[in-house]
Amino acid sequence: YRIEKGRKDIEIGIGLHTGQLMMGIIGDQNRTEPATIADTVNIASRMEGMTKYYGVKILISQDSYDILPHPEAYNFRYMGEIIVKGKIIPTKIFECFNGDEVEIRDKKLESLSQFEEGLELYYNKEFNEASVIFNKISKINPDDKAAAFFYNKAVTYALKGVPEEWNGIEKMKRK
Repeated sequence: YRIEKGRKDIEIGIGLHTGQLMMGIIGDQNRTEPATIADTVNIASRMEGMTKYYGVKILISQDSYDILPHPEAYNFRYMGEIIVKGKIIPTKIFECFNGDEVEIRDKKLESLSQFEEGLELYYNKEFNEASVIFNKISKINPDDKAAAFFYNKAVTYALKGVPEEWNGIEKMKRK
């Protein structure tokens, strides 16, 4: 509807993380409000922010993935590990692309094994080879922003090199 009216489409990102939290009502006799306090909430919020970074619609943490009763019922791609702002322990993340448009989702499914191969090469510091694979995926599916993300990172590392302590874990400095 918005596009038909010449307006910009609304895009959202969803970040899911599972864990312990404390929920309750805070305030005083004049004003109260519900509040949720926990690292779980903070990480979920950071996961939502990471959807923009990777160019995906839904990211879930390993903790959320592990409690799914039937993960095979969904379309997932492993995206690597991140350390969110304010944390020191990495979190493994997965893209769930069930919510993508049918054509984009089908192309992601067709290129899933290539994406996994490219990611393995990327994390093994074989950036030239990884960039070739991610470039092929991007040409077949220009809407696959995650493939473009890893292509750009691989090309940059191939040309400029990586710090000696590089381990592939993305350290997020912002929300």
